[in-house]
Amino acid sequence: MIDYARINNTLGKMRFYLSSHEHVCVSVSGGGDSDLIVHMICTHFRDQLPKIHFVFADTGIEYQATKEHLAYIEQRYGIQIVRVKGTPIPAAVRKYGVPLKSKQVSDYIQRLQKHGFQFEDGTVDALCEKYPGTRAALRWWCNDWGDKSRFNISWNKGLKEKLTGEKLSFRVSAMCCTCSKKRPLADYQKRVNCDLLITGERKSEGGARSGRHSNCFETKSNGLDHYMPLWFWNDETKQYYVEAEKIVHSDCYTVYGLKRTGCVGCPFGRNIADELRVISEHEPKLYKLVWSVFGKAYEYQGIEK
Repeated sequence: MIDYARINNTLGKMRFYLSSHEHVCVSVSGGGDSDLIVHMICTHFRDQLPKIHFVFADTGIEYQATKEHLAYIEQRYGIQIVRVKGTPIPAAVRKYGVPLKSKQVSDYIQRLQKHGFQFEDGTVDALCEKYPGTRAALRWWCNDWGDKSRFNISWNKGLKEKLTGEKLSFRVSAMCCTCSKKRPLADYQKRVNCDLLITGERKSEGGARSGRHSNCFETKSNGLDHYMPLWFWNDETKQYYVEAEKIVHSDCYTVYGLKRTGCVGCPFGRNIADELRVISEHEPKLYKLVWSVFGKAYEYQGIEK
């Protein structure tokens, strides 16, 4: 159902938040939701552009289609998108380890590996004596958070049995996201004295993000305000706006057929096997790169090259 009132409400809120802040950073990913936000700002609030920084985090593993789409956005709206770079994902993976399953799983496994954990059975207290400093990770391993908690390893069906029976021969970590995206974006925001961050999350997309926020606007612990204009938009409303405003999306959507564009080839993706087939067909050089970076995680998850 198209929520026309939601569109008008969003435009009203956006005017208020843009007007009440001095240094605004807009996170541009090249994805479909950020396309809408850039269009809204550049179409309805051009008077605010002098205070707005459009920012893209170049991770070192990007679709060529995304790079071309960013250039198209700049030309269509007459803006500059700042490309910020941290540690490239290939270098971060070499240094810290390969992401596996999810950020939470990768973080806990990294903590356990750091202390030499052998992925063995036991109680939390007994294992803590043997591996001090790993209590939170061991509670995850022992399903100690309560029967329905998503912090238990049981949420990843079969993972505990696989880790027990088939030892990991590689290091695991989710630090590539921190090094390649979060840190460079945070550094840039600090450098320009950003007081408002605008991103394109939508609650209806589900996943971990949907439970991370309760509203479209919040103030972070560091005092930075965070606004998500599309947080309450459903798919029908979004599609109506795209068609009515003639918004053009990246070839990643219109040619490749992808539903979402996050970090390219990330093993966290729910449909990573399908994404790899798309990459192989449309960007073969990129396909070789993601396999060289994330291949160990793909193979562990049963994905064949």
